[in-house]
Amino acid sequence: MASGPSFPFTSSALRAFRSQELEEQRWALRQRRVPSVSSRVQQQQQQQQKQQQQQNEQRQQAATGSTPWRASQEERLVCRDVVVHHALFAGDLALVRRIFREPLAANVIVQCPGDTQVPTGPRASWMLPCPSQLVLTTPARIAASRGYTDCLEHLLQRGANPDANPGGDAALHAACETAQDACARLLLEFGANPSACSERGLTPLHHCTSPGSLACARLLLQFSADVNAQSEDDEEGDTPLHVAARHALLEHARLYLARGAHPDDVNARGLTPLMLVCAHPGVPGDPGARVLAELARALVAAGARVDARDPDLLTPLHGACRGAHAALARVLMECGARVNALDYNGVAPLQKVLQVAAYRQQHIPEVVVQDLLNRGSVKVWPGAFHRVLESCSEAVNTVEVLLNVYGRIKITHAWRQAIPDDTYQRHAAFYDSVFALQGTPRALQHLARCALRSHLDARCAEVVPRLPLPPRLQSYLLLEPRGYVH
Repeated sequence: MASGPSFPFTSSALRAFRSQELEEQRWALRQRRVPSVSSRVQQQQQQQQKQQQQQNEQRQQAATGSTPWRASQEERLVCRDVVVHHALFAGDLALVRRIFREPLAANVIVQCPGDTQVPTGPRASWMLPCPSQLVLTTPARIAASRGYTDCLEHLLQRGANPDANPGGDAALHAACETAQDACARLLLEFGANPSACSERGLTPLHHCTSPGSLACARLLLQFSADVNAQSEDDEEGDTPLHVAARHALLEHARLYLARGAHPDDVNARGLTPLMLVCAHPGVPGDPGARVLAELARALVAAGARVDARDPDLLTPLHGACRGAHAALARVLMECGARVNALDYNGVAPLQKVLQVAAYRQQHIPEVVVQDLLNRGSVKVWPGAFHRVLESCSEAVNTVEVLLNVYGRIKITHAWRQAIPDDTYQRHAAFYDSVFALQGTPRALQHLARCALRSHLDARCAEVVPRLPLPPRLQSYLLLEPRGYVH
């Protein structure tokens, strides 16, 4: 049977028909995806029913006395609204009051930048960072960390959970870290747990790490915070007293000791608070050196063992000498520290200070060496003195103190080889006086000093200041450097 007549379409016409067919298919697919008016009405009704159910649950919780913010964290909303972020970060109280009216809003989880500094004031603005920099927090924590007391009070009055910590730490941790004591008081009065652990296992007292946070620490202890709580999940295992010692916070330490802190507790690394004080890098001169010395004295007075050992058998005096802390080392020795205690490697405190004397001269290491030798420290073996010059030749005052404890010592060519030429030229007057003694006896005055010191031995520091001698002669007996040897 012959086929009927047909119309010959051009290639462009066929492409047009194909495009029209594809467009019709896309339109049909969109029609299936777009809900009808009736389905939209049903969705709105379902949302209204859900809201009504939530309101009924809130009324029931209020009637039974339960707290609205006890809902599980999974049910809480995450807010990314820029207006909400602006209100919280700028401390806009009027806007906060308009936004946060219900417990559900007050307990929303806010997604915000971790360490962004936000300007304050009526014209302050806030910008979203890239998603990789975002962290989770709460409105109460934002307000507490920035000291917005009025905003925080409004949120708490609207049922904000003071212990919520979706980002790892709660509002009270943030208030203590930024030394916002007014916000800390508000949170505690609204039921915040003063000993709550953050995700890292730190309590609010562990976040009191600045001098300005002393008021926060007092508040926490007034609300029965555990003064001996150890951090749980971090590698340190510090107590609040360890934290105060680590940051050289004298008044914090005194407060904790007065409230029953254990002065000799060890952390996860086997260190006591006194060891952490002595390991502090320190600042030469007052007031940094004075604070460390007073902190050590307060710990020892409270019962800290001055000769406690860490896992490497290092004592607090080893730590003070390693940092060339003259005032701190003197306090330890006055409190009975053993000047010849050896660590696991057989190193004494004198060797520790000689290891750092050349590059910590601003700490006046020769004073530490004087105190050690005046209290009975073992002298450097004369045959190894060239080793001392290899490491300490730049610290000429320290070298002078060491040389003046010997009645006689053999000066060898190894001494000159151990001193770099440029160092010798900078201190030519001193080193010329040293090598002038080669093959000759020491001065009679020096020999008399050695005889008296040998008689007094470890009591030099105690007895010499009480002798009826001029101050200059007392200083001479106690090895005060003069810039030359004789």
